[in-house]
Amino acid sequence: AVQPEALFAVVLTASAAVCYGIASSYAEYAEKVETYANAHGSLWAATLLLLPFVPFAPMPTVWPPGAVAAALILGVLCTGVAYLLYFHLIATAGAPSALTVGYLIPLWGVLWGWLFLDEAVGLHTLLGAGLVLSGTMLVTNFRPSRVLRALVKPSTD
Repeated sequence: AVQPEALFAVVLTASAAVCYGIASSYAEYAEKVETYANAHGSLWAATLLLLPFVPFAPMPTVWPPGAVAAALILGVLCTGVAYLLYFHLIATAGAPSALTVGYLIPLWGVLWGWLFLDEAVGLHTLLGAGLVLSGTMLVTNFRPSRVLRALVKPSTD
């Protein structure tokens, strides 16, 4: 059962997922706009929407150079370049296939937690991972048999 104090967070999380799907489908629909413009516009829109909340965010009085460098690297590489790749994926593979990337993120988190932090992985986690992988395979039309055939295909040399 959802705790009453967590309900707001649950609603916001579900709303974010819905908006993510709508935006990705729109980006596919607006394919006449190039990938760079889609990524650029999305990042500027997010910046402008968050700008009014900056005065309410806790800010350090001194910005260590390492923190500034880390923020720039995260912003440019981990967000900017990732968005370019994501919108390119939408343009080439379609929105449904591109959205499956988001489904796999929790699986990677569980894997890294198990490998590096000795976190326990129970039966429910494994069943959930199987469900996520099955759904991803269905959406992307991935067939393991095709991969196996390609691997055991006799060479023509």
